Amino acid sequence: MQNQIINKVISYLAGESSPEDTQLVLDWKKQHPDGFDELQGIYESKFFDEKDFHSSESWKVVLSKISEDEAQPIKKINPIGIWLKIAAVFIGIITIGAVALLYLQQDQTQHFANNTNTTMEVTLPDGSIVMLDKSAEISYQDNLLNQFDRNVELSGRAYFMIEKDPLHPFRVEASQVEIQVLGTKFTVSDRFDRVQVILDEGKVQVSEIGSEESYLLSNFGQQLIINSNGLVKQDVVNKNLYFSWMEEKLHFENCSVGDAVHFLKDSYDIDVQFSDSESLNKQLYGSAPSDNPELVIKAIALITGKEITRENGVLKLN
Repeated sequence: MQNQIINKVISYLAGESSPEDTQLVLDWKKQHPDGFDELQGIYESKFFDEKDFHSSESWKVVLSKISEDEAQPIKKINPIGIWLKIAAVFIGIITIGAVALLYLQQDQTQHFANNTNTTMEVTLPDGSIVMLDKSAEISYQDNLLNQFDRNVELSGRAYFMIEKDPLHPFRVEASQVEIQVLGTKFTVSDRFDRVQVILDEGKVQVSEIGSEESYLLSNFGQQLIINSNGLVKQDVVNKNLYFSWMEEKLHFENCSVGDAVHFLKDSYDIDVQFSDSESLNKQLYGSAPSDNPELVIKAIALITGKEITRENGVLKLN
């Protein structure tokens, strides 16, 4: 059947086809347009310039035209073979498209570093907003199709306002700690060889990467600190004080000296010790620059009437 259709096509192209064969060729052409074009191209080559057509001789010419090696057995063109070639072309096109698509979908690292003297706002592709503190950096994987998997990495301190998406939890990775949320507001600080998480709104799940230990923060103002050695501190803090760094000032309204001492340790890794416990109950007022904790310590010493000494990395107020 394959040889017959090729002969009928050649006869049709030579104008020697019967009405029945002509209709057969036209029907075959509709189903196999590329196969017909290939046979027509062979027929219209120089081998048929004289147009002195004889079916058997033309058949030999066609076979010799498509033979790859005269020493090898004659390889006949057939519709199946033609369509295999066509399929190969389409596969090639699809492969190129797939490679292009994979290229488009390759992860592209988006990186933001706050090198300014103030906080910097970053809007993520899902609409979530991140407030970066000075010297803080955040990065995430994105592609040219703007697909964002809601996973970010943080260095430094940042405040997160996360858009709710129950189907896609939001994750923050800082050092060896992962924070997972659905939609909430919280601060993460990756500084001084430890990770500090403070909840402002909603719920936060905190876990150490590679460990089965996890911690749930569900109370506003709840704080969790995980040190590099795995030690954990969990308590409730003064939100007005601990979140005031976003305004670049530390506000001490309704804040005791004891609160300020804990804050200096938690947020700046500064140890302050008093010679007496009564001084810790004194109230503080006013504000101070968030990037100058030494000024806060001097103010505390002035209010409590103490002198500051340093011993083994600890500030002592006596």
